[in-house]
Amino acid sequence: MNPLIPACSSVLILLLCAWFIRLSPSHELRWAGVLGAGLSLVSIVIASVSFLFSPQPTVWSLGSFVLFFDMTSISLLLPMVAAGFAVLLCIPAVEVEVSFLSEALLLLATSQFALLAGNPFTLLLAETLGVLVLLLGNKPPALRRVFWLYLGGALVAWWGAGYALMQSSVWLAPFTQKMPALSSPILVFLGLGVALRLGLAPFSSWMTFLMQRTTTAHGLLLILPFGGVAILLRIVEPVLSAHPTAALHWWVSGILLASLLSALLALVQREIGRAFAYLLSAASGLVVAGALDTSPVGLVGSELLWASTLLGATGFGLCMVISVARLRSADLNVFHGLYTNAPRLGVLFLLLGMSFSGLPGSIGFIGEELILNGSISHDIPSLVLAVLLISVSGFSVIRIFYRLFFGRAMRTSISLELLPRERVALLSLVSLLLLGGLVPGLLPLLSNATNHHAARPSSRPVSTPHHAASPLRSLEKKQSAKITTRLGH
Repeated sequence: MNPLIPACSSVLILLLCAWFIRLSPSHELRWAGVLGAGLSLVSIVIASVSFLFSPQPTVWSLGSFVLFFDMTSISLLLPMVAAGFAVLLCIPAVEVEVSFLSEALLLLATSQFALLAGNPFTLLLAETLGVLVLLLGNKPPALRRVFWLYLGGALVAWWGAGYALMQSSVWLAPFTQKMPALSSPILVFLGLGVALRLGLAPFSSWMTFLMQRTTTAHGLLLILPFGGVAILLRIVEPVLSAHPTAALHWWVSGILLASLLSALLALVQREIGRAFAYLLSAASGLVVAGALDTSPVGLVGSELLWASTLLGATGFGLCMVISVARLRSADLNVFHGLYTNAPRLGVLFLLLGMSFSGLPGSIGFIGEELILNGSISHDIPSLVLAVLLISVSGFSVIRIFYRLFFGRAMRTSISLELLPRERVALLSLVSLLLLGGLVPGLLPLLSNATNHHAARPSSRPVSTPHHAASPLRSLEKKQSAKITTRLGH
């Protein structure tokens, strides 16, 4: 079976369900959304199995629209839909509204469409639709203005680059073809749009502003990194691999430094929502740094880390939302002692939080290990920044856990433990994260995608000019010269 058939069916199911929800009675809203996300998840599993039987990229051309399914699609669609399914299952009863559920399903549909896009035109169109879903959703006026400032800026940056791409043959060319060289302004505009969409430092204000106002499942859904990264993986990274630039390592170092500052800011936040927003911004920065890696190892690590971030950030954020709903407080200046009344929630909170920051045995740990062994390993400043970023993020998660679950327990006659649907959603996310990390042979991305990327040396060379000019390589050459001279004497 052509994997694009069930993959496209998954997008259509979400679109139909977003429309059907508006006709459903109030007591069926949640389960209508869960049903749509569940059917979409089944369709993605069918597409993944079909692709694994015949692991060859598939392309459909419908005029100017091109659809594309490859190993990156199979590895990222599954965690994306699983994250959306968990959010819909864990929505508190007070947030179950038609507008929120429709927005969630439309956001999932457009994000899947972006991963299935087969040329720059289709990809930019899909990412634009995803941003418009965020911009046109039901929000307070102040929050709407902030969203238009940052996410509207992302659209301007993307279509500024798109206007330049329209003048070339790249605009409608499928991604199966070798990507030609693009001018630096086009790459800068594409990267700027991705930074605004993901909320990378210093563009994370819209995320912190949102989570400061409301620590809810709706706010969590809006800031999850569903969009943007596909532009780096499909357009920017292939261009940089085929036509490397000496300034790339400076950009990577700058992204890692800004992300480290975000992780440090998470340590001093009083509100849990703002701390989570800064942590997510830092994690997205590490994903972007890996996506700019010109080596196959670093690129696969970035894709794995994006999948892990979708699962881990969703689970950690849902635990945060559930904890705040139980405590009626988001203050991190006091100890709340929630563990006594909700021990299962505490265990899942810690597991998902640490997997979000690279817990050994999780997919995130494998992704971070591959990134640190990619091109970053040849640039000492970038390597140090990446290690510090991972360490500070983990310490921030521990701090939040201690503040919420340690201390004097709150006296209550109401059970604060997880509901059955919340338990199912969180355990599913933990299982996906740990199963892929403890049994990495089950990850098609780790076994097949490495060969898939490494099998194209002509279009993605590993060596880049800044590798040769790095301090580590220079030192190795000097030592080799000294040893050769001594042997000659």
